[in-house]
Amino acid sequence: MDSHESLEKRCQLPYAVEYAKSGRAACKACRELISEGSMRISALEPSRFFDGLQDNWHHSNRINESSIKGMDLLRWEDQEIVRGKLEAFNSSKSKPEISRTSPVPNNFTQLEADYSATNRGKCDICKDFFHKDELKLKRKSKWNHAVCVFTNGCTYEGEVSNIVGFDALKEAEKDLLLLLEQQQKVPQPVAKPESKDEAESMNSAGNGNPTAADVSGDCVVVDDGLSTAGTSAKMEKKASHVKLEQPEAKRPRNENDPADEEKNRRKEKLKGQSDVMWELRKALENVSKNDLIDMLKSNNIEVPKESTKIVERVVDFGTFGKPAPCPKCLGQLVYSCSHKTYVCLGYVSEFTKCTHIDKNPTRSPFAIPRNIVIKYEFLRTAPFNKYLSERIYSLEDQAVIVKGAQSAFKKYGFQQEGRSAFEIFEGDYKTVQLGMATQVVKKGTVVDSEFSDPTSYHVFRDETGIYSAAMSMTDAADNRNSYYKLQLLKHDSYDYKYVLFRSWGRVGTAVGGTCEDQFSNEASAIQKFHFHFHEKTGNQWQNRKYFRKFAGKMNFVENDYKEFEEDVEVVAPGSKTTLPSGVKTVLMAIFDVRNMKAAMQSFELDLEKMPLGKLSKEQIMKAFNVLSELQNALLAEKPSREKIIDITNKFYTYIPHNFGMREPILLDNVGILKQKTEMLDALLEIQYAYETVKNDKKKIPATLDPVDAHYKELRCDMEPLPHDTAEFAVLKKYLKNSVGSTHVVKYELLDILKLKRHGEEEKFQWQLGNRMLLWHGSLKMNYVGILSQGLRIAPPEAPVTGYMFGKGVYFADMFTKSSFYCRTNPGEEGYMLLCEVALGTCKEELHSVGHSANSIKGFGSVKGVGRESPNRLDDHAHPDGYVIPLGKAKIDTALNSALLYNEYIVYNTNQIKMRYLVRLRFNESRHK
Repeated sequence: MDSHESLEKRCQLPYAVEYAKSGRAACKACRELISEGSMRISALEPSRFFDGLQDNWHHSNRINESSIKGMDLLRWEDQEIVRGKLEAFNSSKSKPEISRTSPVPNNFTQLEADYSATNRGKCDICKDFFHKDELKLKRKSKWNHAVCVFTNGCTYEGEVSNIVGFDALKEAEKDLLLLLEQQQKVPQPVAKPESKDEAESMNSAGNGNPTAADVSGDCVVVDDGLSTAGTSAKMEKKASHVKLEQPEAKRPRNENDPADEEKNRRKEKLKGQSDVMWELRKALENVSKNDLIDMLKSNNIEVPKESTKIVERVVDFGTFGKPAPCPKCLGQLVYSCSHKTYVCLGYVSEFTKCTHIDKNPTRSPFAIPRNIVIKYEFLRTAPFNKYLSERIYSLEDQAVIVKGAQSAFKKYGFQQEGRSAFEIFEGDYKTVQLGMATQVVKKGTVVDSEFSDPTSYHVFRDETGIYSAAMSMTDAADNRNSYYKLQLLKHDSYDYKYVLFRSWGRVGTAVGGTCEDQFSNEASAIQKFHFHFHEKTGNQWQNRKYFRKFAGKMNFVENDYKEFEEDVEVVAPGSKTTLPSGVKTVLMAIFDVRNMKAAMQSFELDLEKMPLGKLSKEQIMKAFNVLSELQNALLAEKPSREKIIDITNKFYTYIPHNFGMREPILLDNVGILKQKTEMLDALLEIQYAYETVKNDKKKIPATLDPVDAHYKELRCDMEPLPHDTAEFAVLKKYLKNSVGSTHVVKYELLDILKLKRHGEEEKFQWQLGNRMLLWHGSLKMNYVGILSQGLRIAPPEAPVTGYMFGKGVYFADMFTKSSFYCRTNPGEEGYMLLCEVALGTCKEELHSVGHSANSIKGFGSVKGVGRESPNRLDDHAHPDGYVIPLGKAKIDTALNSALLYNEYIVYNTNQIKMRYLVRLRFNESRHK
C-alpha cells in the first residue's frame, strides 16, 4: 500500500462513495451482492481486524450522511442522485426529536466555588490547567472552569448565590457568575416562518435544533471588565463566547438573490469540470495499465499500487496539471478525496508524516510521452491540462458530523454528535482491554499466546539468533498505536513442520488479527520471515543489530523473555532471615519484580513491547533527549502542530505506551513535560532495581535467604525505632503537624526505620550549617537505588523545565507535600524519607527559577518560599545538631508567592544524610 492509499484509509470522513470494483462484496444492510460498476456507499467504522478504520459497503439507496468521501470522483449525474437522496432523507425528519445530549436541569446548590490553590490542577471538561487563584467550580466531585460549567450543556435552577462558597468570593468573581447565570436564562427565540416553503425548510432542519453553522454564528464578546486576574487567556476567550444573540430569521426565497446566482454559476462550473474529468477518464479506458504507469513515471509522479488509483491519479494530474513539490519537505502533492484538498505524501522525519495541504498548489502541464501519443492517436484530442489555473471546489460541502477517526475510536464506534449517522448504521462494538496474556515459555523463549498450538511448537533459532520480532508504530496525528509480531515456530517432534505466525492490531485492545502459514522446510520458512520483516521495517533481518527507523515503516523492538523464565528459588524469600519484621517487609516489597511491573503499568506503559527485562538506561536517556527537544521547542516559540506530533511519535517509540482505544496524548505543554520527566526518573530507578535483582540472583548461595542477600547488597543499615521512645514520639508529632491545608491525606503510621548508609557519614558536608530534618517522597520501587546509592540528581539528558528550580534533590518541611510523590493507591503502603540536609545559606525564591550549582554561587541551597509553612518558633533542636520544624502550619496571607508550601533544593548530594525511612499506609491522598 503506498502512502496515499494509507492516508485515504485513515481519512477523516465517515462515509465514502464509489463504483463497485467487483461483484463480490455484499451490502451490510440487506446482505445482497452489489453488482460490479454500480454505485455504492460505505460507512467508515473501526476495524475488528487491524488498528484503523475500514469501509463497510452498502447499496446506494442506503445513503444517509452528507460527509462523503469520493463525491467529486462520480459522474455529475450520479453526484446529483446522491444529493437528491440526501435532500429527500433530510426533509423526511420533520418530527421533533429529543436530543441525546439534551441539557439535564441541575441546581446551583450542587456546585461549589473556590480559588485554585496551584497551577497544576486540570479542568475536567476542557482539560486545561487552572491558573493559581483562578475561580473554579466543583461539579460532581470534579473541578472545572466556571465558564466550562455554564457552557457544557447543563442548565441550573435556583439562584447563583446558592453556590456553596459564593459569599466568600471576591466581587469580580461574583459578577462573573451572575453574568453567566443571566446568559443561561436568556430564552432562545424561534424565527417565525414567513412562508410555507420556509416552514417546511425549518422542519427539515430538525424542528429548531441548531446546526453547526447556527452555533458557530451565535456569539458576542463579554465585557472585558469582568475578567479576573487569575483567569487565563483561553478562559477569557471562552467567557467572551457566553452571550447569545437572537438568530437571524431565514430569508424567504428570492429568484434574483445574488447568492443563489453565484451558487448556480459555481454549480455549472463544477458540472463542466466533472464532465471534462470523465471525458478524459473515458479516453484512458483504452490505455494499458503499463502505459498509464509510464505516464506517471515520466512526470516523476509516485505510482499507486491499486489499478483504480492509477487511473484516478492520471485523470487528476492530466486535468489540472502536476503540482509542484511540497514547500515543507519537497514531497509529492496528490489530491485526497477524503480531505477535499491536495495533501503531501512526504515525511518531515522518520517518525512523522508531513501535514502540508493546499487547495490549489502551483502546477505545471502534465506531459505525455511521445511514444504513447503515437501509440494512442485519440490522446491528441483528449482534454489534458484543461484546468491548469485552478480546481473548482463545491461550496455545498456540509459540516462533517463525525469529526474524524479520533471520534470513531472514542467508543469503538462513531460518537453520536448528530442523528443522521446512526439512523441506519448503529455500531455494536465494545472495547476490550487486554491484560498480560499467559505466556508459554519453552527453551528459553516465549511462544505467542495467540498461536493455536503453543504446547507443540517452540520458537525457531539458529546460529544468528531467535526468530521472533515485535514491531510497533505510534502516530498521534492518526490515532494509531499499532503492533505487528512475527514468530517462526518449529514443531517439537517433527523436523518438517514449520509455522510462520503473524499477529497485528492495536496495542492493549482486542482489535487485530492473526495468520499462520505452514511450511515443510526450514529454508522457505526463513525466507518468508525475512520478507515480512523487511516489508514492515525496511530493514534486513540479518542487519537487525544495526536497525534504522525508516519513514512510514514500523519500529523494531528486540524482546528479551528472560523475565518470564521461572527462577528456581532454593530458599523462599523471607523464610530464613532473622532481620526484624519491618526491615524484612521493606526489602521484600522493594525487590519484588511484580511491584516493578505494577509501577510501570501505572504509567500506562506497554509491557509487551517494553518488558521489564528490556528496560535499558540507554533507552531512557534517548527519551530524556526527546523531552529536552520538546523543552527547547516550547521555550523558543509556539511550536507547530507538526513539530509536536513528531516529538510525540518519537517519545512513544522509545517508551511504548498502552492507550487502549484512546488517542495518544500529545506532548504539547510544560505540564505534560514535567509529568513525563517524573516518569522517566522513576523508570531509571526501576531499571536499576531490576538489574540489582537479576545480579543478586546469580550471586546468592543456595542456602542463603534472598532477603539477607539483598540487604547485604544495599549496604544500608536499617533498625526499627521502638514505638515507645521519645525519638519516635518526636517524629510522629512532626508527621501530624505537617499536613497542608489544601491536602486531604489519611494515613496509618506503621513503622519508622533508622537508616545508616555506608560511606554517607564521611562525605556529609555538615559544616555548611543550617541543617534541617526534611521530607522526601518517592515511589516504593525507587528505594533499591535510593538506599544503595543515595538520593541522586537528574541526568544531563533530562530537560531543565521538568523541575521547578532546576535539577537538584527536592525536600519539603510539610509531610503531605512530599507524600504525593509516593503515588500510592488507597490502602497501599508507601515509604518516605526523613533526611538531614545541610542547607547552608538559602537563596530564597518566590517563583520558578531554573537554578543549578553554578547559578547559586555563595549559597548552599535554594528555598522556594511558600505561603504555608511550620511555625518556626516551635522548632525542635536535635542533640545531633539539626533542627526539626515541629510547629503547626501557619499561612502568610501577605506573601505574594507562586508556591503554597516551602521547597528546599540542594545541588550537591553530599549535603544529604538519610536518617529515617517512614512506613505508612495511605488510605486517601488528594488535593482539596
